[in-house]
Amino acid sequence: MAAISHKLLKTLSDNKNLQNIELYLDRNNFSGKHIVAFLKKAGNSLTVFHCSDNCIGNEGLEIIAPHLNSIHLNEFYWSGSQINGAALKFLKERLPEVKKLTLCDFSIGVEGIASLGEIINKNNLLLNLMRTEISDVEIESLALILSQDNSKNIKELNLSFNNISIDGFKKIVASLVSNEAEYVDLRGNSIFGSVLISYAYLESLLKDVPGVKLKSYEVLKDEGGLSSTFKITYQMENGRITDVLTSCHSAKVQTLSTSAVA
Repeated sequence: MAAISHKLLKTLSDNKNLQNIELYLDRNNFSGKHIVAFLKKAGNSLTVFHCSDNCIGNEGLEIIAPHLNSIHLNEFYWSGSQINGAALKFLKERLPEVKKLTLCDFSIGVEGIASLGEIINKNNLLLNLMRTEISDVEIESLALILSQDNSKNIKELNLSFNNISIDGFKKIVASLVSNEAEYVDLRGNSIFGSVLISYAYLESLLKDVPGVKLKSYEVLKDEGGLSSTFKITYQMENGRITDVLTSCHSAKVQTLSTSAVA
């Protein structure tokens, strides 16, 4: 959907018959004040809120957040828009019905991760935190949040293109035991370094991770000897299967799909 112009935003805010509104505000230099008037009018008709690359900042999100009160809002997407992790405190308990939650393209930091624990709720099915500069410092807290009851229904988790190392990777895998995640995207992180990826190596990473069993791994895409995208499949103690997508240098992963011997 095309981004909404300032003129159209005003026209929509004057309309009295709004239903099932999907609001996409992308790359239009909107400020918080531009958006609030429409949110007041939209009320319970808002189903999707999508904001990317605007001039909102922390102060703008602070004035927007109290108006994100639609009982039908099931998708919230926020990308960049000149905020940092400190702004997430304004979203605490503001998104109780959201099923798809995306917070990306800004530095989330420890403070933002702490706020995330009060934003995530049992309705969340997708959590996308790509390109938020998450490192192992934030992973410690994030893994704990993902192990809690509020996070148990998350089916898809996207942590791609961050700064997660092998230690952070193991913490994330351990947290999967406590939730319903079926798909985790960890591409674009520096997880494996110069280690040769093999079944034996991946299995060795689980020696201190109870409740998780390595089932298989498979190379999905080889970028001409430069990098490989591969899928690691884990089986949880309750029988659930979780696929973890990740990447590394092509020369450091066995290209033959490998699985456990029955």
